[in-house]
Amino acid sequence: MKKQNKKLLSKLTNLNGIIDLTKLRPHKKLTAKIGLPPGEIIYIGKSDPTKTKIKIIKYDKNDFSEEETNDLTNIDLTKDQLKVNWIDITGFEQVEQIKNISKNFLIDEMLLEDALHTDHIPKFEEGEDYLAMIIKSFDEQNEIPNHNCIILKENLLISLIENENNLLPAKLERIKSGKARARNKKADYLFFTLLDTFIDSYYRYFESIREELFDLENTILYKRSENHIDLIYKLNHKLTAIRKNLFPLKTAIAELIKSDTKLIDKKNYSFFNDCKDHVNELIEYYNSFTDMLQSLVNLNENNIVNNTNKVMKILTIIATIFIPLTFVAGIYGMNFKNMPELEWEYGYQFAIGLMIFIGMVILGFMKKKNWF
Repeated sequence: MKKQNKKLLSKLTNLNGIIDLTKLRPHKKLTAKIGLPPGEIIYIGKSDPTKTKIKIIKYDKNDFSEEETNDLTNIDLTKDQLKVNWIDITGFEQVEQIKNISKNFLIDEMLLEDALHTDHIPKFEEGEDYLAMIIKSFDEQNEIPNHNCIILKENLLISLIENENNLLPAKLERIKSGKARARNKKADYLFFTLLDTFIDSYYRYFESIREELFDLENTILYKRSENHIDLIYKLNHKLTAIRKNLFPLKTAIAELIKSDTKLIDKKNYSFFNDCKDHVNELIEYYNSFTDMLQSLVNLNENNIVNNTNKVMKILTIIATIFIPLTFVAGIYGMNFKNMPELEWEYGYQFAIGLMIFIGMVILGFMKKKNWF
């Protein structure tokens, strides 16, 4: 984790050795939808969309098939009604293909509009014959969460994933091998599987944040002379991104559980209640991390204040010593004719000795009082 932190800091540090915090901010085209009609499906993201990959996955207890396609225009799933049909779309480059989802499967265009708006907060939506969940997933290697939308219909699941990640391939491999429970269940369980997978990504991300918090705590404790506000701000940015997505997710899952839809088997509601428990647990982690970060902010501020006080203390000691010495020097700097020490053979040595004596007395007094 320390190597990852150093690698990230090297990317953020500019030529002057200062961390450029603007690189942590996602650049979204927030004004791209101004003037467009409702339901206009366009990609709104931090950069150019990744290449679109489409997989058609079909399975039941005995069979499994997987194929890639470039066109969703004429997909016919009527002959596979007894199987679970999964249309997995990764990358939002081909917007026209995503628009075909609305035409072929009667999905509301407003939902697909939100699915391609990567800054949209998590939400649950229930249509006439479908359920949908917009949810973020996190990667400890990436500062910006991945935007996902999963849509459930009768024996059909459609997943819209902004960027490729290592979360779904592992689940797909288990389903393909026949080890996963999903092979014996319908599409509603696959809906839960993806939802649970995205929620689990929060745990991995939280683990990386916890390591960063511990590293930052050690850094602040053992490097008290430095100001670590840039590292604190970086962690605060991560926690802010989590808060933006975690609390709406809690509301979305609660709405899903209350929906009482026929698309979800009554026996499977316990799984979604488990997702709700996980989100509540994650919120507790978030609260503890924010408290810890606030403690580190206070510790860092105290270090700054203490460093300032140390500097002022040293300057005060120096000034206190030299004030009486300056007084002595001022007296013997007056060129009066009747000053007896001016013509004394040992006058210079006497003045220097007096200054040293006064300085030693003052230092001894301060040491006795434990002022330094």
